[in-house]
Formats: sequence, C-alpha cells, structure tokens
Amino acid sequence: MKKFIKTTTLVLAVALFASLFTACGESYGPKAGDVDYKTVVAATYGDEEIMLDEVNYFLRKEQWSFESYAWSLYSQYGYDNPWKVPYSEYKTMEEYIKEYVMTQVYQTRVLIDHAEDYGLRYEDLDEEAIKTAAQTAFDDLDEAFFEYAPVTVEDITEWYRQNALANLVYNVVKDAAEVDATAEETEVYTVEYVEVEDEEEAKKIAEELAAAEDLDAWAEENETLSLSHSHILKVLGEDEEETAIYKATSSLKTGETATYQDGEKWYAAIVTNDNDTEETANKKEEVLEQKRDEAFLEVYEGWVKQAPSFKTTDAWDNLIVTDGTTIIPPTEEAEEEDNGEDGIDIESEGDEDESETEEAPQEESTDPNEATGD
Repeated sequence: MKKFIKTTTLVLAVALFASLFTACGESYGPKAGDVDYKTVVAATYGDEEIMLDEVNYFLRKEQWSFESYAWSLYSQYGYDNPWKVPYSEYKTMEEYIKEYVMTQVYQTRVLIDHAEDYGLRYEDLDEEAIKTAAQTAFDDLDEAFFEYAPVTVEDITEWYRQNALANLVYNVVKDAAEVDATAEETEVYTVEYVEVEDEEEAKKIAEELAAAEDLDAWAEENETLSLSHSHILKVLGEDEEETAIYKATSSLKTGETATYQDGEKWYAAIVTNDNDTEETANKKEEVLEQKRDEAFLEVYEGWVKQAPSFKTTDAWDNLIVTDGTTIIPPTEEAEEEDNGEDGIDIESEGDEDESETEEAPQEESTDPNEATGD
C-alpha cells in the first residue's frame, strides 16, 4: 500500500558534526534579493550538485516554524535574538538549524542511492499524494516567505518526491529487520500515586486510595491533590537502578498500597494493575520499534562509509539565517497552520530532545563520511 505522511521532513539519527561557519566568500541572505538560488551550488554529493534553492527552502521552513514561538519565548529569558541562543556548548541555534537541514539533504541522497537494491523506484510512489502535499505546502506560504525562499510548487513537488522515495527505502529496510522483545523488556505494571507533604499524610492518603471504589471519582473529590500514574517494568535492566517507587511497589498485587519517600518528598501509591497486558503490548511495540531503528541505522552507517564525498560550498556556509527580524511575525494563526509540518516523516531516533548537550565536533570537515568518525 502506498503511503504518504505529511509531517516533518526526513530526519535520521546520524548528525553532521561539522563547522558550518568557517568558510570565506560572499554571504547570502537572509533575503534572496536578486540572486537566483537555482544557479548557486550549495553542496556536492559525488558528481551531483545540490542547489541553494532546495536547501534554503527547507532551512526557511524550519526557521518559520521555530520563529512562530521562539521570539516571544526567548525574550522572557533576556535574549533579543533566539538564533544566538546556545543550542549546546559548541553551537548556537543558528548553527544547529543549518546542520540539521543539510543533514536531511545528505541522508535523502544516501537512501535514494540504495532504492534499486530493494527494487524501489519513483514509479512506486503515490504521485497524486505527493503533488497534493506540495501544493498544500506552497499554498500555505505567506507572501513574505518568498522573499527568503523564492520557490515554485514544481520545486517543492520534486523535493517531496525525492523525500518520499528515501522514506520508502527507510521503511522497507526497517520492516525487514528481524527483531524480538523479551518479557523482561516489556512486561509492566501500573501504579497511581500522589505527592503529599509528609509521611503521616502519605499513610492517610494510602488508606483512602485502598478504600476508593473509583480512583477517578476520588481524584475529583480531592482536586487539590494530583493523582498521577506510571507504567513500570517488572524486571529492571542490568544497568538500571531501582527507583523509590519501584522499591515500594514492585512486589505489590493489584489494589495494594505503599508509602515511600523520594528525596524530600513523600508519596502514597496504589498498584492498579500488577499485570497490565494492554500497556505491556504497547511497551513491546515500543521496544520492537526501537530495535528496528537500531537495525536500520546499522545498515545506514554502512551506506555512509561507501557514499560519495559530500562537501558544502561557501554559498551554504555563509548563508545567513537571520538579520534579527522574523520571516513571519509570530501569531497563533501562523503557528497553528504550520506546526513545522513539511514533507514526509520517518520516525526514528532523529527526534531527539534538542535540549541535550551534544558531543564536541571531532572534525572541521563538512564531509559526513569524515564526520561520523569513519
């Protein structure tokens, strides 16, 4: 069955640890002005020239999405330009977003290179769905956007088509992975718990939880207290430490209660299902999906080692993300309409928490083959 998913653009877990702002030469942007980005080379992948109009479009879409909320958010923390905010110890948000976008472009090429290995062709794609998504993306753009990214609907359609084929390769490789999940990795029990002031109150609340016929009704009657739940693995992994809630509840049966202290806080807890089959099934699928991603990344890393050389040019390295003004004024309407949706999504470890500090760049090159440490 052909499938086209209109969510975020293609992202994988391999990043380009590269210094993006070291080149000399002419600077571009943020507005295109009289420069024809279709004639400017942004990067080379082997003999293929990747033009600035493609990478600039995806860069501006990410910028548009980020700026729909970032200016008001970061101003609360004293920043007058969110793009200068440190993304990690080694790069700003401006540097990160360029690295992120160029990584997408590179990964798309690597995946397409292996489409024929699996008998996949552009003819296998849902062409009408691609055209519809491209037209929708084009129609959603504000007129001001074209000052920064002068593109046509035909341009977007072609880039979506490439993205769709890469996505198809990803799914075929991932779905072919032979993976399994053990009971130790997936079996969970469910606990409801309440944070309270002290041990005495914890004991009192535990008794109330045990006596309650309907915990939802109890929570409504005690709205000043917050009833939370947690799905906990019955068997901890070798490297996992016992948490306070696990120590207090792991041996309990359904309906039994416990009190425990975690740091300076006290809690009352009740096990609502000591063998939660529904959540166990969810956990199993989560574990299998993670293992499929790991299997895919192992294949992908092999492809990267064999991939053609990849180099960015001065035109890309010196492309300016912002001059301190927004592409689109941040409004609720802009945020609701965009929400970062663009292209085709493959779910993977690429959707990692951007707040985490990355490792320091090991190489100064923008060649991904070198950047992965191979």
